[in-house]
Amino acid sequence: MPLLLSICGSLVWIVPLQGQQQVQINWVTKKPVSPAITVDKTTPIIVTIQNVNDILYSYSERVAAVPRAPVDIQPIIGRFGAALGVVDPCKDLGDALDQLDKLFSKPELQPDVTNKSMPDSVPLEITKAAYDEAKKQIGQLTSHVGGCTAANDTKKTLARMTFYTTTVQDDWDKAEQKPHTFTFSTTLEPLTDYSIFILEQYKGHTTAACTNKDDSGTTVGVECEVVYTPVSTLITASGGFLITQLTSPTYDRSNVPNSTNPVLTVANNGPIRTAFTALVNVRVPFCQANDTTWGCAISVGPAFTLGGNNNTTNIGLFTGISLHLWRYLYITPGVHIGQYPGFPAGFTQANQSIPPSFTGKLDPINRTTARFAIGITFKGWNLINSSSTSQGTPTNGKPTPSK
Repeated sequence: MPLLLSICGSLVWIVPLQGQQQVQINWVTKKPVSPAITVDKTTPIIVTIQNVNDILYSYSERVAAVPRAPVDIQPIIGRFGAALGVVDPCKDLGDALDQLDKLFSKPELQPDVTNKSMPDSVPLEITKAAYDEAKKQIGQLTSHVGGCTAANDTKKTLARMTFYTTTVQDDWDKAEQKPHTFTFSTTLEPLTDYSIFILEQYKGHTTAACTNKDDSGTTVGVECEVVYTPVSTLITASGGFLITQLTSPTYDRSNVPNSTNPVLTVANNGPIRTAFTALVNVRVPFCQANDTTWGCAISVGPAFTLGGNNNTTNIGLFTGISLHLWRYLYITPGVHIGQYPGFPAGFTQANQSIPPSFTGKLDPINRTTARFAIGITFKGWNLINSSSTSQGTPTNGKPTPSK
């Protein structure tokens, strides 16, 4: 008895909300095709899986550990069984119908023909090409009728032809007109990476789109994983220059006119000096009026000074509140903490006379202090992303965790 073709459901088509960000993934490559979106707060998104074969399969999703139910049941193509008797006038039409039976029994249109428990995963374009060929042959059936009439059609050949030209073609045409996308909504949190799991099924059985071995060593179909890494501007890095009041004077003996004793001279004792700094900038939540153009951040990082022979360390700490322009230029007033070389022991001011009895070295007395400084730095990269876009990583599948 023939199994009638039926379409019991269709994919839920979710219309993106106005202004809601979208993530697009290519089902063939299992990778995102759209640039990674920026997620600096709880962000509702629409995920669209493109080029799914919704002619044959149903799809469901799972983001992180939240399972989703399948949303589609695929069309099932049945074939007529054996008919009684043989009538020559209908043989040509019967042969053409037998060819159609064979076409609809191939994996391209019936993916579980070789493995009922793990159907093949057939790309959309291959299924469309196979059905286009079958549709062409369905359109040619009337040319094979010849002298076959209801009176001599003992094999019900004309009924088989009617079944293909009406029920089969109508159902497959409707399936072919589906959007070939699978869309669902989810929410992303900042500073978080995601695994998007997509399950492809045929007649309730998971396909071989992605496979893994179960506990018994048997290869089974599993969810396909797409790794998605959103961009975030919450934490950035910048590097540049520091204008600081933490100077680094040096001390020496100098002879001066009209004096028999040398005096203490102080060099490099101007009001400011320059240094280098590399900052980590963490965006301030309450300063987001127009963050793409300007914004605020708390910045901290090492300060590097060059030169000097006063035995002080060249590395200090700089921290402050930054104002950024276009997330590129960071102007940071703050505090430079580092070692300062004070006057040598026994000395309190420049040009102080050095007694002839003192012949030792003029070693400064180092101390840690803090001075005002301004950093001017330029953005280098987002620390939590190696690039501004994210590409998904297809895997060979991961088993669904047991509940």
